[in-house]
This record gives sequence, structure tokens and C-alpha cells, in this order.
Amino acid sequence: MYSNFSCLSITIKRLQKQGILLSEAIEIVQDISTKFSQLTGTAGTAINKKLQTVLNKNKGFQIMCNISKILTGEKNDVNLDIPEDLTSSDMTYFKFVPMTSSDVERSFSLYKTLLASNRRSFKFENLKKSLVIQCNNYFKGTQGADIFAVHEKIRDFMKKLYVPVDIISQSTLHLNSLKDNFNFYFIDEMEKYQKNIWVVNPFQDAILTGISIKADEELIDISEDTALKLKFN
Repeated sequence: MYSNFSCLSITIKRLQKQGILLSEAIEIVQDISTKFSQLTGTAGTAINKKLQTVLNKNKGFQIMCNISKILTGEKNDVNLDIPEDLTSSDMTYFKFVPMTSSDVERSFSLYKTLLASNRRSFKFENLKKSLVIQCNNYFKGTQGADIFAVHEKIRDFMKKLYVPVDIISQSTLHLNSLKDNFNFYFIDEMEKYQKNIWVVNPFQDAILTGISIKADEELIDISEDTALKLKFN
């Protein structure tokens, strides 16, 4: 088992590494595919067949391979299978595209600090700046570099953060529609939520809490504390 499949765990760790090129990630996958094709025996043949089937059915992987060939200059885009709406400018953003979801999973711990309950007025421009700061901390802390040493990668990263105005407006309409549907289908739950809104933000005016008079008086004292309100905002 170890002699034949130890390379699999090594490959997974290599693919989960941050900052690798798309061409490098595809080369890693093709390398493990070549090694598995050399397996013998019933089990080895079945595992190799399974891997080849998964790769062949994965249309996204095939598109990534074609984009990588264009970026490396191996082939042009005349006879390659790529989405019609993908322009040459869009393909440049795929230079460092991750082949796994590890980066997405890592981002959850970062986003939970950005999208905290006390940051409800966090603007999109400030979100971009905060992400750039976190990128700078990553490069400085783990690779001994800073944002200026990796300006090309950061520039591509900033381009990905740009959202066209029409998409923002469509997203706003969708979210407003979603809110209306929630209010319609979950009206009882929303009424209960409104009674407990003071838990989320105790500094609102005219809050109907439904708690005891003594507790309500203590809440009023907290809501009128200017120092606490400044820290909350």
C-alpha cells in the first residue's frame, strides 16, 4: 500500500499549497495520473481506471488544461475547448487559479472576522483594503516578502475584486427579493427575531424586548453608555 500509494498524499499536499501556478498544479495532477497508469494487479488497474474516469468526466479540469496551454504558449485558442464568453483578458486571471478548494476553506476563518455582527456597515471599498492588508501580512509573515515584492500577484488579485455596477445592482435586487420572501414565509419567526434584536444591537432606540422591567432598565443603562456605543460601532 505504502509503496504504491504514498505518492497520493504527497500530491494532495502539493496541490493544497498556496501561490502555485495553474500550469504547475496541472503538471502535478498529470504526474500522479502517469504514476497510477503504471500500477499493476487487479486493485491497481481498478484504481487507475477510476482516476482516469474522474479526470475525463471533469469538464472543468479539461478547460483548465486548455487555458494553461494558452497561458504557457503551448497552443493557441483556435481549436481548444474553452467557454465562448471567456476573453483573452479573462484568461490572464487564471495564472494562479487554485485547483482545489483549500484556499476557499482557509478564507472562512478570515471572513468570519470581517463579516462580524458589529461590522454591518462595512463598505465594499473597505473590504478590498482589508483583504489587501491580510495578503500583505501573509506574504510578510510566511515568505519574508511584502506586498511590493509580489505586486503582480496582488494586482491580479485586485482585478478579481472588481465587481461591475450592473452585477451589484442585480445582487441588491435579488437580496431584497430574498428578504421579502423570508418575511412572507417566516413571518412568525421574524417577529420573534425582532423581539430579540436588542441582543444583536442593544443601542437601538425604542426596543421592545419582552424581558423583565429590571433587565429592561439595565439594558437602557447600557444603551446610553457612549463609550460602549463607540466601541460597538
